[in-house]
Amino acid sequence: HEMFPTKSDISSDDIPEELKDIVIYIAGRTGWNYLPVLLLILFSISSATRGKYVGKINDAWSEAIVIYGLICAESGNMKSNVLKMVMQPHYLFEDKKQNEHADHLSNPANKASRQLARNIARKQSQKKHCENLKINNESLQEFSERIQHDYETIDAYYNIDEISALPVLFTENSSFPKLYETMQNNGGGTTFASAEGNTFLHLVFASRSPLDIFTKAYNYEKFITETKRDGTKSFKNPFFNIGLVINPDIARQLYSNKRLGLHGLTPRFAVCFGGKYHKIVEDAPGKTDYNKYIEHIKDLLQSSYTQEARRELVEIDFSQEAILELNDIQEHFEIRQKEVSKNQEHYHAYIRKLHGLVARIATILHIWRHQQPEKESVSRKDVIVADKIVRQLNTHAEYAFSPSGLSAYYDAQKIIDWITRHRHSFFSSTDVAKGIENMKNENIFPALDALEKLNIIRQHIEPQKARLCVVHKDFLMKSLISSLLP
Repeated sequence: HEMFPTKSDISSDDIPEELKDIVIYIAGRTGWNYLPVLLLILFSISSATRGKYVGKINDAWSEAIVIYGLICAESGNMKSNVLKMVMQPHYLFEDKKQNEHADHLSNPANKASRQLARNIARKQSQKKHCENLKINNESLQEFSERIQHDYETIDAYYNIDEISALPVLFTENSSFPKLYETMQNNGGGTTFASAEGNTFLHLVFASRSPLDIFTKAYNYEKFITETKRDGTKSFKNPFFNIGLVINPDIARQLYSNKRLGLHGLTPRFAVCFGGKYHKIVEDAPGKTDYNKYIEHIKDLLQSSYTQEARRELVEIDFSQEAILELNDIQEHFEIRQKEVSKNQEHYHAYIRKLHGLVARIATILHIWRHQQPEKESVSRKDVIVADKIVRQLNTHAEYAFSPSGLSAYYDAQKIIDWITRHRHSFFSSTDVAKGIENMKNENIFPALDALEKLNIIRQHIEPQKARLCVVHKDFLMKSLISSLLP
């Protein structure tokens, strides 16, 4: 627990005014800091738009309105409670849609009569166009086109497919074929919202997992996959919203996995460290604002949810002032990128996406304030507020991608277990490499640095030599006492 430093929180003055009351309310009820709660609420709003909107900055730059968010918190920090409070309106909306679906299914006569009417209409169309049909290529082509036109008109009028699949907002599918089916039946995308992350991890860590679906869904890019068993699956504008509230061990697996980094998946996540840092306020003011938030999210879902896989996208423009501000922000992050060590290639990739994240969050704030957001332009103020949020998140990401960050957390725990098990009072980095399987200097050195920061060990470091380490006597004594306790 002590390995994990408390990261800086966002000031209440920098919370978007329209979200401030609800952020403070949820933070008060859970004891969490503001920033992770704010990130979850932005994820919730984005999820409620169901891939409907595109933030259009100019002809060459647009942003899909989706959020990949990861909040890292230790066990016992009410992760499930926080996620449940934020996503409650989504659960309520999904229950409502599924109850409506069940009502339709419980009345088979309704569906049967529509099927019969559709079949009759199709036969009448065939009979009509068969009259005076000449058997030649030109006539057959014209006949085919007329039949196709009539069928499309009939199917649209006697729509019986709208209730054929169960409406689902979230996915718990741990296989890609089932994931694709959920996407096809629910507007071309889905939402991952989990306090465990098991489903998502199973998908991305599976051998030969098609990570392209996650990178392409982040930008609404066309995705096609083909297998012998499942055939061809095609998505014109796929979308995912991903919100994971997970413990450090799981987060470490994501950020220490080179394949996910090289593929550009972890750099797409807005990462934040959370947890219960102050007392819970049972009677926290803001219950009315929370109820308004629930209704607002449900309204967004009502206007955005569809089961049509090829949904129409709605563009939201940026004002000229907002575009100029975004250009300045992009320049700032380009300078910041040059200051980062070239060895941190995954963090470089993350920084390159930050101006896009600013544009996405600015658009989300704009959507929250306007009933018809496409009729107004995103303002410079929205961009400035979004920039403050992203810069604060970047301080957390810097630690997540650092060699002494999430990866060191996991490796340091291995070293602590090894020290405790063998009761080492003195050892070298070479001893660690020999004593712990698959530990190399690139993992060992950052982990030893982390342990030294916590005053568990002291190191003697000389270039081109193994590091020499002495263990703090108080740590050894506590370990010994713990091992003797029943």
